[in-house]
Amino acid sequence: MDTEKAKRTLRRLRFPKWVLGWKIESTVDGDGDPLVRVWLHVPEKFEVSFGEFNRVRDRVRDSLRAAGVQPWVTVEPLSTAFKNLAA
Repeated sequence: MDTEKAKRTLRRLRFPKWVLGWKIESTVDGDGDPLVRVWLHVPEKFEVSFGEFNRVRDRVRDSLRAAGVQPWVTVEPLSTAFKNLAA
């Protein structure tokens, strides 16, 4: 399953300190094709350049694609992640 491949791939990556964690969910894109959504958990307020953020996002996306996973990478403030876990 793509989510298992995604988990194995993400566990091997090194993230900068401002990425506090991640979660994945299996879904489909607009055409109905399988897609793995990757949520990078970040502090509520963090400062990082657009270029640095893009490098991290691209590294995650490229690593997952190389593993045969079609990803969609986004960020989620940690406070939102905790609210979603409690729901």
